[in-house]
Amino acid sequence: MPLSEDAHLDRLVGSKIRLLRTAQGLSLQELGDGTGLSVGYLSQLERGLSSPSLRVLSLVSATLGVSIGALFPYLPERETEPDGPVMQRDRRPRPIMWRNGITKEILTPGNPASEVNRRLVEIVIEPGGTTGRAPVSGDGEEVGVILGGSLRLTVDGFDYTLREGDGFSFSSSADHTFTNPTDRPVRVLWVNSRDRRRPPPGA
Repeated sequence: MPLSEDAHLDRLVGSKIRLLRTAQGLSLQELGDGTGLSVGYLSQLERGLSSPSLRVLSLVSATLGVSIGALFPYLPERETEPDGPVMQRDRRPRPIMWRNGITKEILTPGNPASEVNRRLVEIVIEPGGTTGRAPVSGDGEEVGVILGGSLRLTVDGFDYTLREGDGFSFSSSADHTFTNPTDRPVRVLWVNSRDRRRPPPGA
């Protein structure tokens, strides 16, 4: 019986996490120590038997010292990013699809020579889409502007309603969540900056 699209994505994400973990010489226990997740859960995750939440992806990516986007496979023809400072529209990596109604598309190339890992992305949150009840946190800074729709953003326990043209900026270490409580999609231009020199949690 063929796998559903979600189950297939779970397996691909799990395989990518295992590949990144083993490439760094980390055991499941060490990944568990860094993320606070159990070895049993991480084993299921790597085998594609569990669908990770955004919070779980954030913990895993921070521990591995990579962006959340690095945990997702891209289409083969889009795996290689341009060497120069420009990313043409047709060279963008495949949009990242989350089951909670959030799509993320990388708009700019990385700069390996920079000490700061900074990417401009467009995030689309479908009606009812949310990062979940558990807060997300990480390293770096979060900056963005609402391109369309209305977003409910919670930072360190304070709730904000942002509409088209409104912007935000806060430390990634602050507990935060966001939700689209409306019946229209929300588009956000978002930048996350992370210092490459800072070791991931548990290092």
